[in-house]
Formats: sequence, C-alpha cells, structure tokens
Amino acid sequence: MLNIKYLFFLLVLNTACFSHVLSDLSFDQLMGKLSFVETPEDVRHYSAFKKLYEDNIGALRSMDAINVIPKTIHFVWLGPDGLPSKLWECMDSWVQYHPTWNVYLWTDHPHPSPHPSVQRKSIDLLAKSLCSFFPNIDNTGVQSHILRLLILEKFGGVVLDCDVACTSAVDEITSKVQFVSTALYPKKPFLSSSVCAATFFIASKPHHPIIENALSSVVKEWNTIERCFTSDDQESLTYRAAYHTYVPFTDAILDFAKEKDFILPADYFGKKAILGRHLELQSWNKNAVSFEKMAYSQCRMLAKRRQRSDRMMYLLCLLSSLFFIGGLIVLISPATRSQIFLRRIKKDTMLLDKKK
Repeated sequence: MLNIKYLFFLLVLNTACFSHVLSDLSFDQLMGKLSFVETPEDVRHYSAFKKLYEDNIGALRSMDAINVIPKTIHFVWLGPDGLPSKLWECMDSWVQYHPTWNVYLWTDHPHPSPHPSVQRKSIDLLAKSLCSFFPNIDNTGVQSHILRLLILEKFGGVVLDCDVACTSAVDEITSKVQFVSTALYPKKPFLSSSVCAATFFIASKPHHPIIENALSSVVKEWNTIERCFTSDDQESLTYRAAYHTYVPFTDAILDFAKEKDFILPADYFGKKAILGRHLELQSWNKNAVSFEKMAYSQCRMLAKRRQRSDRMMYLLCLLSSLFFIGGLIVLISPATRSQIFLRRIKKDTMLLDKKK
C-alpha cells in the first residue's frame, strides 16, 4: 500500500504546471544555483546546453509538428524482484497523461504488467543486438542504461526510469523535435565537469546520431574503463558506472546535437516539476538505493576527498618549489660558487700529492 505522504506528493505533482508545458522562465532561472559552474569545461557544457534550449524554445511555440519521435514510452526493469507499488504509480501517471501512446515494460523476468495499458516485453528480443559483455555486467543500473540506448536506437520513443512521475503530457515537445533530454542541476564535481545530462528521461527518433554515438562509445571504451577501475571498492564502482553512463551520453550530446535537438533545464524534472519529477525511489536490489541517487551521494563524497587531496598536493608542490628555488639561490650565489671551486681545487691537489 502507498503511504499517505506519497499519495499527497503525487497529487501535487499531477496538478502542477498543467496549463502549459513550456516555461516562460530563462534557462538560467530553471537550472538552480550555478555556483559550481566554474571551470572552462563546466562553462562549455553549460553554454552548449543553454544554446540547445534557447535555439528551440521560441520556435516550439509556433512550429508545426514533425512527429519523428514515435509515441511510445519504454520502461526497463531488471532482476527477479517485482516492481514496488510506488513505481507502479509513477508508470501509471505516464499512462494517464498519454492515453493514446504505446507503453512497454522491458524485463528479464516474467513480471506481471503494472497496468492494463502497459505491455510487457522480454529483453530477449534484443539479444542479437546486445554486446558480448552485457551478461557479465554486475551493475543493473548500467545494464538498464545500455538497454535504453539500444531501444531508442532501434525503435525510438521515450525511455524513462521507473521512478519518474509525470505531471504533464510531453507531446508538445516530442512532436516537434528529433531528440530531447534534460540537464542535471550543477553539482560539486567528482568527474571533470559539474554539468552533465540526465539519463532518466531521453526521447529521440530511431537511429539518432546522439544515441548511436553514445551507444558505440560505451562499447568502444568498455574494456579501457574496466582496466582503469579494477577494484570493487565503492569509489571504483562509482567511477566505473559514471564513465559507462553519464560521460558518454553527455559527450555524444555535445558532439552530435544539431537543429531540432533539445535539452531541457533541470527544473523540468526537478523542483518545479514542469513535465515530471524524478523521485529517486528506484531500487535495483533489496539493499540498494536508487542508482543515480547512490551515484550522486558517492560523487559528493569523492569530490570532498579529491578536494582534500588537491590541497595536500598543492602544499607539497609549494614546499618542493620553495626547496628548489632555495637550492638555486644557493647554487647561483657567488660565495657558494667560490666555495665549490675551492673544494674542487683542494680535491685535485690531494690527488696530485698522492701521485707524487
């Protein structure tokens, strides 16, 4: 049974922003605090996402539909455990706002469909397209990400985490673009940038270059990343997952996004819940928290650790520089050169005396 607080929260979400999907607020206003947008790479990512939004937002209000993104919603649920009732509610919210769309639940076990309008599909249908190392991946969050990219590449549509609640139909956007995802709120970085794209909501036409290249990058760089992070400690697991998911997806957007490719600011699925809200409820196993929630908490911890390490390295470099400069001063000073010269003369003199 769903608790009362959760039902009330969904009720609030389902009544928010119903009148108009596209916000009149600016990209900056919809991205939260920007204090972590600091480095040149942060600025490059942020500026690219902002341009994709601003280049499309005005035209979306008046342009005709092109309908290249199929009206299909895909969820992925892996593992033997059935879907918790809270996730059923999230999936049901998408059915309610998109009654004419096809909705599929892709699974690796014969779970019952959470809703009469949701059709269950086996991931065995994708077996021929799966990479050889897929069965050996020990992180179902990473497996799910690969499956969602593969589903989009082959069929197109909208792929979602099961814990994303819908607050408005997405037709007004998906009918007029070729690709749309959402940015995450800038966070204290543990990767090279504080700005990246979310993976819990992605919509695209089939065979879109962003999806194709994100998928090929995951496959191409798989062994390299596995060799770089070989340990089973939490830090290595987090880096490994991030480099298999967020990094190649964000890079593909930055490198291959073109006209009619769209990035939504974080508030669309964040605090303002304009289209929906990522509730971060999803659990991949009994003892695990949401994959993204776990990744974010680990990212914050690693960022703090790296910050302390950076301070220590800075101090060591400073001390080494001081010693080096001090040594140069000693060597360059005339008095020191004279002393060295005298010692060399004395040494040579002693050698000559011995020969005599």
